[in-house]
Amino acid sequence: MKKVGLLGPVLEAEAMLKVENLSRNTVLATRAKVASTFFARGFGLLSYSGLEEGEGLWIVPGKQIHMCGMSFSIDAIFLSRNYEVTCVFPGLAPQPWWAIWRSWSGGRGAHSVLELPVGIVELSGTQPGDKLQLEQT
Repeated sequence: MKKVGLLGPVLEAEAMLKVENLSRNTVLATRAKVASTFFARGFGLLSYSGLEEGEGLWIVPGKQIHMCGMSFSIDAIFLSRNYEVTCVFPGLAPQPWWAIWRSWSGGRGAHSVLELPVGIVELSGTQPGDKLQLEQT
């Protein structure tokens, strides 16, 4: 994750995770940060210029996201409390600030969202119903 500006340190103290799709036997991330505080969830990836391969951000709790003010595209995977995929949004593009009304929801049962580099959803074949494992590293 490449930090831009002053907001980057909000996530640094959080745990790192390895995320695996158990249903497809694939690794989605090896260095996913956790955004579990009010500020970390609120700022998310806004202060970053991109995600490198293996990186990600798990926003928990989080049932909805927006792309306003983002500087890069992401794949988003919404998860239930037991880490079952409820919804996937590959290739979400940045939105201008005036489009704050545009957001994406994980649907019924969503409890958190995993934000990953573009292409991971397609590469892994991740789809609703898949079971993920999040392991602290």
